[in-house]
Amino acid sequence: MNSNKAIGVIVGLIGTAGLILSNASFNGNENYLYSILGVLAAVCYAVNVNLLKKYLSGIPAVAVTSGCFAVLLVPAFLILIWSGFFTEDLTNIELQKSVGFIAILGVLGTGVAMILFNRLVQITNPVFTSSVTYTMPIIALGWGVLDDEVFSLNQLFFAMLVIIGVLIVNRAKAISIKRKNRLA
Repeated sequence: MNSNKAIGVIVGLIGTAGLILSNASFNGNENYLYSILGVLAAVCYAVNVNLLKKYLSGIPAVAVTSGCFAVLLVPAFLILIWSGFFTEDLTNIELQKSVGFIAILGVLGTGVAMILFNRLVQITNPVFTSSVTYTMPIIALGWGVLDDEVFSLNQLFFAMLVIIGVLIVNRAKAISIKRKNRLA
């Protein structure tokens, strides 16, 4: 990571934090300490990206994704048992529809996205891959606007910071590639 990439990541992080805090001004009665879980998730995510790049670059993205889901299979099954899922009337049409939609969301929304993510990690660097996810809060804001939530100029400003951070990281990558080409 060079200084330009670090600046881009910090700008994006400030934008993301600003989006969280600007939402707190609208909903002051919410407990925003849970946002720390998001930060913890981001740290785990960063570790994941770097481990994937360092140790699993040579393994096909589908195999890495399959391995991840294979590890999650046992805990997920135990949670289903613990939740009482199998005590429900499994012939209920509404339940079958719900499980079907969850399966579609899991396969297409999570499975395919994870395969693409793992492939992106393999063909780029961890900083670029993780910077792409800074756009997630902007997507969430878009869904909120579609759901008639309040959207302020502060939120627009912080969303723009996120985009600027991603652009800085990508520009830093393009500059370093040009430098390498000149030296070659």
